[in-house]
Amino acid sequence: SSRLSFFEDGELNKSNLESAAYIQDRWNVGARLAAEMGIRWDRDRIVARGVVTPRISLAFMPPGLAGTRLSAGAGWIPAATYFRIFTRHLDQVSILSSFERDGETRMARPIVRSFANPRADLAIPTTRNLSLGWHQALPGRTDLKVNYLGKRTGKGYAHQPIIGKPLEHPSLPVDSRTLRYELQNSRIEMYQSLEVSLSTPVAKAHRLFASYIRSRTWSNVAREVDTNDWILYLDTVGRLSWDIPHRLVSWASLPIGKKISAVYFAEWRSGFPFSTYDNNGRQVGGINARRLPPFFTLNLHFQRELAFLGHRWSLRPGVDNLANRPNHQFVNSNVSSPRFLDLFGRSPIKLVIRVRWLGRATD
Repeated sequence: SSRLSFFEDGELNKSNLESAAYIQDRWNVGARLAAEMGIRWDRDRIVARGVVTPRISLAFMPPGLAGTRLSAGAGWIPAATYFRIFTRHLDQVSILSSFERDGETRMARPIVRSFANPRADLAIPTTRNLSLGWHQALPGRTDLKVNYLGKRTGKGYAHQPIIGKPLEHPSLPVDSRTLRYELQNSRIEMYQSLEVSLSTPVAKAHRLFASYIRSRTWSNVAREVDTNDWILYLDTVGRLSWDIPHRLVSWASLPIGKKISAVYFAEWRSGFPFSTYDNNGRQVGGINARRLPPFFTLNLHFQRELAFLGHRWSLRPGVDNLANRPNHQFVNSNVSSPRFLDLFGRSPIKLVIRVRWLGRATD
């Protein structure tokens, strides 16, 4: 139904030199307030315009509230310069052709994708991070924590479609049309999460932990365009591909006798989102508008400490995915397929045996 071909040699070479400097200091204002402040400068050879980013964090123990600790932090973090983004315009040019059911008659004009990189107009993007935390010590050495995290990137790297002249090359079909993408500081990306966790001791050295995280993501470019994509994603506004609105995690170490303990880890979360397309390689519906089934795993291990040849060892056999949940990783997202929404990549039950050296035995 479609064919993706390439021309030009695709051989490219790129190097970079990154430079950074920072100043950071910490102050203790009495016994209840601690502050940390810093400033950082970044510059590299690919994106010539440098960037200065500040950051600050505070930790405070309010008087009259025993076991309470409040924290807050804000900072601007510079983005890394990924070579794949900055060499896409040097790579091969792709030609996407769609065909009728006979596999020979063209359904539409071939689409040529090319990329441009006006390096002089770009700046290093920064992500604004904001974190707030509340830590409350409860009776019985139990800890309650509530944490908020917000991230926002305002001028991230993204290849945006622009109106440009058609490419002229002897390898291109005569009736082809050109989609030209230019690298710009136009990407907006946001992430917010709220986590509530509880941790309590169990029989001296053992502990029980549980947490719930509510989060959301959004971007105006939730999927980047690449040279070898055979699907045309034109509306890329939506949630990111790693978006997980709900996540529950719990683990514990429980004693069984003097030298044996049982350890479990359980996780339930929303399934990852995915996008759909048709036989002609065109996007159907919003980006990442559908979602895989919820994920759940339960791992149970037993740990036994023993002495052997003058050394201490830890033997830990166990089973991962004890509940035998499929937790599929892939889905048929072609709406034209008779197996649309079929799931693949099942997670099996695993037998795991770990041996760890703990040091020399002492009398």
